[in-house]
Amino acid sequence: MPCCWTGSAVVPEPGETARLPLWQRPDSGFLRSKAQQAVNSPDEAALVERQQRRSPPLPLPYAEPILPEGEEAVALAARPGSSFPLLLVGDMGGNVALYDVEPNDGKGASILWSESLHSSLVAACWEPGGGCFAVASQGSDGQRAGRHARRGPRDGAQGESCRISVWSVHDGANKRTVGQLTSPILRDWTLRALCFCSGFRLVAAGAAGLCSLVSLIDVDTSQEVSRLVLPSMQLRCVSHFQSTSEGAVMECAVIAADRRVLLWDDMDGGDVESHSGFRLPVNVVYEESPGQDFSLALDDESLLVTWLQEDGPAYQLGVRAGCGWLLTGWRFLDDKSWQLPCAAAEVRAMMRGKRVLLRFQHPDVEVRCLDLESRVLCTSASPDGTLLAVGCERSGDGGAGARALAPGNTMTQLPHEGSRRARTEHSALSVWSLETHELLRAKEVYLTASIPALAWLSSSTLAVVLTQMKSVGLVNVESGALVRRWSFSSETPQLVTGASDCPWLAVGFRSQRSSHAPSRCAVFAKDGGGGTCISAGRARPVVALSDTGQFLTVTGADLGMTMQKTLADTDATQASESIPRSPPRSTTDAFRKRSRGLSIWQLGDMTAQRVAGIARDSSAISVAVNGDLLVACFYDADGSFMQAFKLPDQELCTEEHADSLSCVAAKGDDPTMYIAAAAGRAVRSHSTSVGLACWTSSEGVVKDGLRCALLGAEVVALAFLPGRSWLAGAVNSHAGAVCCVWNLSDSGCARLSCEVPLEGSSVRCLAIGYDSNSRPLEWRDGPNSPRSPSASARGRPRTVSKDPREAKEPRLKVKRLWHAGLLMPSGLEPFPSAVLASSSDACVVAHEVRTGFRTFFDISQEGEAAPKKGSTPLAATVLRFTASGRLLAAGDTAGRVHLFLLGRLVSSESSQMRVQAHRVLCLSGEVMDIVIKGEQLSRAVCCQSQREQEEQDANDTSAASAGASHDEHRVLVYDLLNPSLDFMLPDVKLKAEDASSAFYAQLEMMPTLLHQQLPGLGWTLLHCCACRGQASQARLLVRLSASPFQRDAKGRNVLDVALQHNEFGVVEDLLAVLMEQRSAECGSHPWDRHGEDVEVLGRALLARSLPAEHLSLTRTVVRLLKMRTATLPEFLDRVCCGVPGHFEVTRAGERLKALPARAALQEKEMKIRSYSAPVYRPDAPEFRGLVPSFEDASTPERPVEINVWYLRGALDDEVGLIPALQESDQEEMMRTNFVHVLLEEQWTTVGRRQFRVELALYLVYMACFAGFCMAGRGSCPPPETLAEDFQSFSGSALQLIRVLLALYQLFFLYVEMTQLFFEVRRAETHGLTHGWWERLRALLSYFTTWNNLDMMRIALVTTAIVWSIVDREGVFIGEGKNLLAITTVFVCSRLISFLRAFPTTGHLVRTLVTIFWDMAVFFRLMILMMLTFVFAFLLLYGQPFTLDGFGTMMWYVYVHGVFGDTDDAPEGGDDTSLTAKFLLVSMVIVMLVVMMNFLIAIMSDSYDKVQESAEVARNFMRLELVYEAAVSNIIPKRRRLPKAYVFTCEGVRYAGGQPVQEASRWEGRVRQVEKAVKRESRHTSLALSEQAGQLTAIEDRIYALESHMNQGHGRLQETLERLMEQVRQNSAGGLADRQTPRPQGESQQESARSGGAG
Repeated sequence: MPCCWTGSAVVPEPGETARLPLWQRPDSGFLRSKAQQAVNSPDEAALVERQQRRSPPLPLPYAEPILPEGEEAVALAARPGSSFPLLLVGDMGGNVALYDVEPNDGKGASILWSESLHSSLVAACWEPGGGCFAVASQGSDGQRAGRHARRGPRDGAQGESCRISVWSVHDGANKRTVGQLTSPILRDWTLRALCFCSGFRLVAAGAAGLCSLVSLIDVDTSQEVSRLVLPSMQLRCVSHFQSTSEGAVMECAVIAADRRVLLWDDMDGGDVESHSGFRLPVNVVYEESPGQDFSLALDDESLLVTWLQEDGPAYQLGVRAGCGWLLTGWRFLDDKSWQLPCAAAEVRAMMRGKRVLLRFQHPDVEVRCLDLESRVLCTSASPDGTLLAVGCERSGDGGAGARALAPGNTMTQLPHEGSRRARTEHSALSVWSLETHELLRAKEVYLTASIPALAWLSSSTLAVVLTQMKSVGLVNVESGALVRRWSFSSETPQLVTGASDCPWLAVGFRSQRSSHAPSRCAVFAKDGGGGTCISAGRARPVVALSDTGQFLTVTGADLGMTMQKTLADTDATQASESIPRSPPRSTTDAFRKRSRGLSIWQLGDMTAQRVAGIARDSSAISVAVNGDLLVACFYDADGSFMQAFKLPDQELCTEEHADSLSCVAAKGDDPTMYIAAAAGRAVRSHSTSVGLACWTSSEGVVKDGLRCALLGAEVVALAFLPGRSWLAGAVNSHAGAVCCVWNLSDSGCARLSCEVPLEGSSVRCLAIGYDSNSRPLEWRDGPNSPRSPSASARGRPRTVSKDPREAKEPRLKVKRLWHAGLLMPSGLEPFPSAVLASSSDACVVAHEVRTGFRTFFDISQEGEAAPKKGSTPLAATVLRFTASGRLLAAGDTAGRVHLFLLGRLVSSESSQMRVQAHRVLCLSGEVMDIVIKGEQLSRAVCCQSQREQEEQDANDTSAASAGASHDEHRVLVYDLLNPSLDFMLPDVKLKAEDASSAFYAQLEMMPTLLHQQLPGLGWTLLHCCACRGQASQARLLVRLSASPFQRDAKGRNVLDVALQHNEFGVVEDLLAVLMEQRSAECGSHPWDRHGEDVEVLGRALLARSLPAEHLSLTRTVVRLLKMRTATLPEFLDRVCCGVPGHFEVTRAGERLKALPARAALQEKEMKIRSYSAPVYRPDAPEFRGLVPSFEDASTPERPVEINVWYLRGALDDEVGLIPALQESDQEEMMRTNFVHVLLEEQWTTVGRRQFRVELALYLVYMACFAGFCMAGRGSCPPPETLAEDFQSFSGSALQLIRVLLALYQLFFLYVEMTQLFFEVRRAETHGLTHGWWERLRALLSYFTTWNNLDMMRIALVTTAIVWSIVDREGVFIGEGKNLLAITTVFVCSRLISFLRAFPTTGHLVRTLVTIFWDMAVFFRLMILMMLTFVFAFLLLYGQPFTLDGFGTMMWYVYVHGVFGDTDDAPEGGDDTSLTAKFLLVSMVIVMLVVMMNFLIAIMSDSYDKVQESAEVARNFMRLELVYEAAVSNIIPKRRRLPKAYVFTCEGVRYAGGQPVQEASRWEGRVRQVEKAVKRESRHTSLALSEQAGQLTAIEDRIYALESHMNQGHGRLQETLERLMEQVRQNSAGGLADRQTPRPQGESQQESARSGGAG
């Protein structure tokens, strides 16, 4: 064995360790980590890779197009379907250009092609394949009209025209070229919108004065294919999609018009009466004046026909008045050009003319209309043509429903999307399903802004412009939630574009009239933002973030491009230079390794880029940023100094200080006066100056020193009161920790205002905020105010002086707020009512300045989110108050952000601060800074080293193998208002050891993570939990309304992902959670609920899911049937059935009707229908007969329930639900209502007709076989020739019947082979035949009971036919009689299978089959017993060991043992002997008594098992018949809607407002007991859960009382200590007064007062 020497011992090489025995191998954690790293699929490997955060280089921002000054982008279009994405931009000046926006090191977007159209541009669009684009502009008079194109609905003035130009783009190897395809297309009407459709055609929407029109134009010929004329309305947008109707593909256009969305179906038209019902226009020729034949509503500026002469030419051609006929155009017979009705005067002149050809449009055109609540601004169909998004105008704030969907709900309860909203509130964004025959409102997204533009990025992701929010958002259509949002604070977005293959989004802005800067178009990554990762080198960086979150400072001037060097890496000469003044002791070691300079980064919602680097030769100790003011404390070879900059890099001042500086503070909210402060430790023992403050304004820089009353004090933290010039500093000294507050309101004067004793001896961080529930401070003199200077709580005197030289001068008079322990110089501005928060270790203390009370916040409680032991000591690193003071945020060294919601506990005597809520957000590394906007967390900055990352990812072995240094640090900037799941995934608590409470806290503070999808995979958090088997997190996500039916990039829902990764426990848990009850509002009708307020959680999610998700769920159910999932039966009945939705009124004459509540049905009687959408439309022919009325059935009407099953496509053969049910053979599935409904529908539409045909054919077959037997015997003996045989009736009948039987045999053989091949082919289709054993199993699955009988019958009848041809006399008279007898049994027994179709005999057939299969054990035991006695009697009676001897003894044993007969013994045997009698008695006891009773018991048990589930037995038999009908397919199936939903109308009986189930028939003793036990166990579990909830509430109350008592004890002890200190000080003051000699004047005055009093 190869080995290596280590000292004196021989150690095996690492590769040889695997050869050692298992008990000798060392315990290595590497193997365990490898086991944890094992994955089951490439998708799981990709997820594990995403969970290990890497530090890739920051991508460069996309280049932005710069428009000419004063121009506004009116058209943006991203190139679709190409590997080279381009941006097409057009402005109002008529300039159109093609840009390449790929990053190019800060330069603008490169222009590949540009053209000036010399007229105002209106619209631009790309061909779906990206090979060409079209641009539309106004005509000669369009420049003026185009700039006012948004004024009103009738802005198409007479004389306006449009021009459409088409260019092609060719992608070459190195460059792309653009060329014009055809000559411009000119039209004499004003164009408003444009889009491409298939067949290289354009859909153009415009206006022509008195009417609006939509035209389909062929680009190759520039001819108009078809035209739709509409009444005058404002057309804003047009898009295109393809739909399929009855197998035909139709081109459809979607038009946004005023408050309507118009869908023009089948734009191509066709014949006069085509399959789609489209009617061509009617042309009427008038030789005389047309005004004598009809009239128009010209006074209302309408072209509707209001009156018509009955015997006129228009009437004869079908035109009618008052029903929607429109005049669309005319031309004079001498002219070939058609004219549009642009003005009323032109129309009146035409009607007075002669020889005119008029064109009228039929009202029954294929146009569907959606009436919405507000003005429609934009509309677009998804790339796959299945969804339609409609953006509307929105006014107001949208209510609570919209705020619930806004990103960044931190301290509020995570909202339920299914929460009920007021009926008056409408959604600004609605999504409609186009893949069903019915136009279905699939989703409504409640937003607080108008949506003027939207763009599809994929089939499930939508980019929308939010005008009032000045932002662009991403909407996940399947969840109906706003998942991302990018804000533009100074600009209002107006346009947005993107494509499925395009990695970026482009946004156009509304022009600012007051600004003369050139307009731009923003371009950014569509998955950008959410966080930034910056490599910071080996040294631990100093980080600061501005209060707005826009600027970040990190130590190291060269960050971003190359790795910066540290002072430890410099040469020896520089390291050996003398340093006259050392930095503070607490920062000495860190300083020596600190990077030089500061990098300034600008952080946006989309990108992060480095903008400047300052102080490259110095090392930063502390940095503070506020507004646009940056203050930093640096240290170099000469000592420490403070610098102030106006961001990004404009230096304002540089000030040195005699002592060392360690902390800074900045106040930059007032641009006229910047205040910078820096402080540290006073080295000299006699110095009281701890820092300095600088005021920077337009007049110059003024500074003053910060002084403290304590000698040798060290300031460790500085903080400004928000919005005020009060500076608070945490001071550590030997006497304890205090907070000094300086008033910096006056420029150049820093006055020490007060001192507040702090908790602990060493404070690390400090925050100051307003006391939101406090009264103004009342300063008063104490009852025993001492003459000594201000003293601390411990009695140490503190000097308050302006300069150290004035220490010996008379001290200032101070006033004391006694109950607060707070000192303040008299005569100065009072300190505002504020709250101080300080931290020394793992405890945060809030000091109420108003009352002196202290509140303790413990962040070191061992809990689910606590850090691991052995890591960095837990301590608070940063504290922040909100502007209102109601929220305190604390970051610690464990990467956690604590949020404390502060409140007041008001009593009659006092008002004390208390914590109303405490949330913990878990991040990575150590929290360095926090930014709060309003009352929400905005950003958080963490610093993480490589070692910490490896500890966080215990299964990450690749990081160690990569050879990266453990000292590498990186700065993580989290955007908590607009988080990204891709960036946050490594920090999401999804591991096995993570608790669900920490996971819930992350979702509560960042609720948009709930519905975001990972780029590429398309996985949500629920998909990730299902993949990794995290059942607890998955249950939590579903309870928070995360839909398990949402699909990923491959079309898989969450259940599919769990099944693929063999996480069957997760599947069971998800199905159980979906069946949980949820609160529902009372007093609402089921029709009004519309699937939102139902009582089952999964049903509510399914009601809001898309039809594509319903189809995916159906396929998932097929897979679950094969896995025999235990909770699937209950899931199907409780979740997959719901109340149908409202149908949308889209055509004239339709009225919205209520859901029927009564029908002419008996109890438990059911009607079943299928429809293409989950909505109930009473007038649809598919619903005819679903709800029978009294007039139809002549029976009384009773209460009914109408339900829809959300398993879309369950009736389709390609889904394979019936074969899956047949394969599962699960009794619980047969008990479900869903299976009963499915089998009834399949039996009605498919099985019943085929059963009748098969029954008739088999009866004829049996008659033929009987005739074959009788005619064969009658024709014996056979004649010598065939001619003689046909001369007799029996012979001719035999020949004819034999031919019929042969045809029957071929037919039956074909049917059986079809079923056999179907089984094998189905197994191959589902990937089950990977080996010979799987193929054999698929083959054996064919051999069922009835198939075996069929094959035996075919073989026997075929043998009889062949034998009759060869030897007729032998088969009918000779030995063939035995064959015919057996064949007759098999032929007649097959008739039993037809009894399965009848309700009264179906379960009996199941009983018969079950008894036969259960008797298999009995037959084996019976044969064993018979063989035993056969051999015994064979030896006893001396019979020969031949077949005859065995046969004789077998019959002898069977007759005596089973029937008990007393036949004589066979020849040669003596049954009178004692042995014979003993054997006979034993045989009778064993076989007749024991075995026969055993048989009776088996049959009784089998009968009970079938009878206790008679309905299940009938469903099994019905399933077999339906399956055989689907496989054999003897007769053609009826035409049925593909991918349809199943509707049921069932008669019910109500009692107490709830439907009562019909009393079930007897189902067996065991079944009744099982039902009772399950019922009682369900009640018991509910009672236990209620008691558990009550116990939890009691424990919470006890815990709250204990915490309040502890706080009360702490406050009481603190008050007592303060009172004792006060008593000691008063005693000391009185003694000093008695010892001090008083002046003589005072003594005489006191004596006089005493004498007067006497």
